[in-house]
Amino acid sequence: MKFTPSKLPSSFKQLKKLKTLWMCEANLVGEIPEVIGDMTALEGLDLSKNKLTGKIPPPLFLLRNLKEIYLYANNLTGEIPQVIEASNLTAIDLSENNLTGTIPDDFGKLENLSSLCYGGKLLGVVAFENNLTGELPKSLGNCDSLIMVDVSRNGLTGNIPSGLCTSLNLSMLRISDNYFTGELPKRVSQYLSLLEINSNNFFGRIPDEVNLWKNLVVFNARNNLFNSSIPKALTALPLLTTLFLDQNQLHGEIPSSMCYLESLQNLDLSSNNLSGAIPKCFCYLESVHVLDLSGNNLSGAIPECLDLGVMKQLHVLDLSNNKFHGNIPNIFPEGNILRTLQLNNNDFDGPLPKSLVSCHHLEVLNLGNNKINDTFPHLLGTLPKLQVLVLRANYFYGQIHSEKELHFPSLRILDLSHNEFSGLLPSSYFRSFKGMMNLLGVQVGYMGDHPDGSPDYYSDSVGLAYDSDSYIDSVVLTLKGHIPSSLKNLAALESLDLSCNKLVAGLPMQLTDLNFLEVLNLSQNQLVGLIPQGNQFNTFPNDSYGGNLGLWGFPLSKKCGYDELSSPVFHEESDSVFGLDWIFVLMGYGCGLVFGFSAGYIMLTLRKPRWLVKRVQRLGNKVLRRLRRYH
Repeated sequence: MKFTPSKLPSSFKQLKKLKTLWMCEANLVGEIPEVIGDMTALEGLDLSKNKLTGKIPPPLFLLRNLKEIYLYANNLTGEIPQVIEASNLTAIDLSENNLTGTIPDDFGKLENLSSLCYGGKLLGVVAFENNLTGELPKSLGNCDSLIMVDVSRNGLTGNIPSGLCTSLNLSMLRISDNYFTGELPKRVSQYLSLLEINSNNFFGRIPDEVNLWKNLVVFNARNNLFNSSIPKALTALPLLTTLFLDQNQLHGEIPSSMCYLESLQNLDLSSNNLSGAIPKCFCYLESVHVLDLSGNNLSGAIPECLDLGVMKQLHVLDLSNNKFHGNIPNIFPEGNILRTLQLNNNDFDGPLPKSLVSCHHLEVLNLGNNKINDTFPHLLGTLPKLQVLVLRANYFYGQIHSEKELHFPSLRILDLSHNEFSGLLPSSYFRSFKGMMNLLGVQVGYMGDHPDGSPDYYSDSVGLAYDSDSYIDSVVLTLKGHIPSSLKNLAALESLDLSCNKLVAGLPMQLTDLNFLEVLNLSQNQLVGLIPQGNQFNTFPNDSYGGNLGLWGFPLSKKCGYDELSSPVFHEESDSVFGLDWIFVLMGYGCGLVFGFSAGYIMLTLRKPRWLVKRVQRLGNKVLRRLRRYH
């Protein structure tokens, strides 16, 4: 049912015997009237998910019979009112507002309080983000009836109050995305099942007493300042399914005793200073879905027993940015459900394992910056879901052309730069890149979303692989021959870089059909003839054609024939317009062959996913500034 916008009527004060007022999603606007404090019989109040503004009226928190207050997802401002010590409040949810100030110390004196939620998703409540500051009240540590505390995504500081973690019934503690500091408490409630302290400033050791946290299911301590080794005591947690210790300063080897975590599903130890080899017993972590060990100093070979025939649930394997070496073993049997494989920035050599063709669910394959010596992996073209293929900076060689029609139907990003490929540009591939071809009927979230829309605790695929300002997506080949007219089939192409090759003949007129083409670089080739006119081709600067003495027509000053022409020089600067690091544009850094794809346009149109839209907008402004230099 849809309600017209209306204010909460002051006449409600006449309902002296009303015990429950549920007006969630009722399209309420304006302020909560002060007279609500006259509803003395009120026990439950839910005004969540409206458009209420102004401050929370202090009389509301003075109602002695009120047990539950739900005001989340509004636009309330100001400070949280004080409560009376004789209050019967059991649940307070003020999240997803714009509240400021500190949390009243009186909250810790509410003997019946079982739920204190200022931010986050908990027990089906969609709520997060306020602007609360200061420290958590020390009195919260005396509130034994507390079941959960969620003050995530605020600006809170200080230490965890002594006694809070050991509150008798506490089962969920979420204080992530604040500025808390200090060391972790050694003892916690025997019922604690979820502990999220990520994105704070905690330091020191993860206490050995962690082995007493027997009921812990989720432990998220990522993005802090812990600087110890991984305690072996972690292995004594039989129910632990999620362990995130990434983005800390942990050092030493990965303890082999972690293999005893039989319930473990998500393990992220990335971006630390861990060393040594992968414990071979990891091969027996049969329930693991996500294994991310990237960004450490790990070495040795990948254990051959790390077989997806045993680890049947694994869908993300990230070993990138380490010191692994040797061949990539044949560990990918039929029936595996791997979606993301990142082995880039290591020292792997030898050929690609043939069993990769069995990864029918694979979306992202990044093997860049290794020493892999092989021909172009044509058989990967049969993988129906592969969207990102990065082979850059290896020793791949030979022709790209394939006699079979196996041409990557879902591919969106292709990076073959800094290899030893040769031969003609395979026009048949362009006719097969369906993932780049049109904008119609494309469902865009980001690679890694579940079909049912349920969130993944771990952001994999493109969200994981390319959320980095330092990564430049590029395709650089040494090509000869002519530019195929079949490029027109890539209707959603946004950028094309064929610079610094040996391309000859003229430019196909069909290229003017590329209506979404924003950036073109054909410089430093041997192209001749009239530059096509119309649509996007009327917008490209001189630099797009520099170093092709046989080209003429707009925008070049040369109007026809082979008049002497001082061609503009294309500078291979790291910050040039052709070195953009847009996630949704596959472009050349310096010189090369480049394909773009339509997802950028779609994401900006649908405003999804939000993290990527914001990043694109920020980079887009940077690009516009750079483009002005060329005019």
